[in-house]
Amino acid sequence: IALSPSSTLLSSKNDMMKQFKRVALVTGANKGIGKEIARKLAADKDTFCILGCRNETLGLAVVNELLQEQEQTKEGEGDEGIYSCDNVAYIRIDLNDPSTFESAVSYLEQNFNGNLDILINNAAVCFNDPTIYGQVPYT
Repeated sequence: IALSPSSTLLSSKNDMMKQFKRVALVTGANKGIGKEIARKLAADKDTFCILGCRNETLGLAVVNELLQEQEQTKEGEGDEGIYSCDNVAYIRIDLNDPSTFESAVSYLEQNFNGNLDILINNAAVCFNDPTIYGQVPYT
């Protein structure tokens, strides 16, 4: 099961706010440093971690990977520190598409009263090709 912005995550916004002390968004979270940062944030039962990726297939694959790791940990077979499978979601964020920024804000407003406690702005920070670093106004 992969959670996306259109998914019903919990029964209400108030449940979401009560369950998590922090909301984190990691952009560029489908590989490399962003993925590992998201993995660590998802390991904290008090943090809801949103993976911001431009490629839905890759983003949802990471969500599924993290959820599988969490299930293994619940069964005592995985690594330490992952507590819940209810604290990870994917949202599409593409630096070439500013409308995805608005969607991310709407998602935060609808689910967390607009709160965002941690932002890891990792998208497009590599300097090798192919990258959009320096090619759009948001980098």
